[in-house]
Amino acid sequence: MKLSDFGLVKEPTSDYTRTGTEVRGTIRDPQLERLKDYDVRNEIYSIGWVLHFIFAGRESLVHEDRPVGDIVKRCTVRALGARYQTVLDLIADVEKLEPRPTDTPA
Repeated sequence: MKLSDFGLVKEPTSDYTRTGTEVRGTIRDPQLERLKDYDVRNEIYSIGWVLHFIFAGRESLVHEDRPVGDIVKRCTVRALGARYQTVLDLIADVEKLEPRPTDTPA
């Protein structure tokens, strides 16, 4: 998965951006009303959506009652003060997740 903040800006001959992918578009924090109010917690909102897609395989955000769901919920909660305050805190919780066996190869 490729994440960027460059929107449609890319080299015309580049193979790095493909339009036939499943997830594309913009995930913007609805709590960010003005760019001057931007904070890392607004990026954490977007990271929560991406984590949800990676772990749940769904594009629509559904908070599940399991450790991954708790992380996603904390990333996307409306109140900025209740979100992860740093990306390092978020990473620490993701690293604590127990791997689950799967029948599907990665």
